[in-house]
Amino acid sequence: MRSRLALLALLAVPTLGGVRAAEPRQDAAEPARVSPEIQRRLATGEESVPVLVFLRSSAELQATTTRTIDTTRPENDDASEDPGRFAKLQSRALAGLDKTLFSPSHLFQNSPGLAGRLSARGLEELRRRPDVVAVTLDGTVHPAGQLGTAQIGADRLATFGVTGLGRNVAVIDSGIDLSHPDLGGPAPNLKIAGGWNFVAKNDDLSDCSGHGTEVAGVIAGPLG
Repeated sequence: MRSRLALLALLAVPTLGGVRAAEPRQDAAEPARVSPEIQRRLATGEESVPVLVFLRSSAELQATTTRTIDTTRPENDDASEDPGRFAKLQSRALAGLDKTLFSPSHLFQNSPGLAGRLSARGLEELRRRPDVVAVTLDGTVHPAGQLGTAQIGADRLATFGVTGLGRNVAVIDSGIDLSHPDLGGPAPNLKIAGGWNFVAKNDDLSDCSGHGTEVAGVIAGPLG
């Protein structure tokens, strides 16, 4: 099996072509999508709930009011090169929003979003703002237990000759054991293309719990 993994990798594919294309757009941004769990918890009387708020770029906002899109520029052109690109989006989304409605706890540096606690009145305010794409519940995520091909049905597909041969997969997890023989053995590793440690901010991919190696094994191991 020669699947290759790009661990902890995010790829951005630029728009190709150099023409101005007409594309149907709504005259106003659609209301933000809201997780039903948020609405349920607020309806039961909780004063506020922890949420993640995802934002639109300036280019996306502009596209909601015009029907012509310039394909010579990235769709999120205001967030492509400016080091403070996401801070601008976050400040715009929070402008005039009282902290009793939404109290931010974290402004993300690598994505157009923020976290905080949201009240019922705050939810009504945010969902009407054109900057906001979606509001989802924020919570702690715990890794699953032992993983295997049977859990995802890969063993049944293998009987029909369906494999991951020639596929590239990006894994966002706890790291990976680069010396594992099922993943290509020690460097130069044949199945791991590389990656990034977003916690330590370096290229050390050492697995801190074993979960990432298990996931990689399901993808690119002998039965992957």
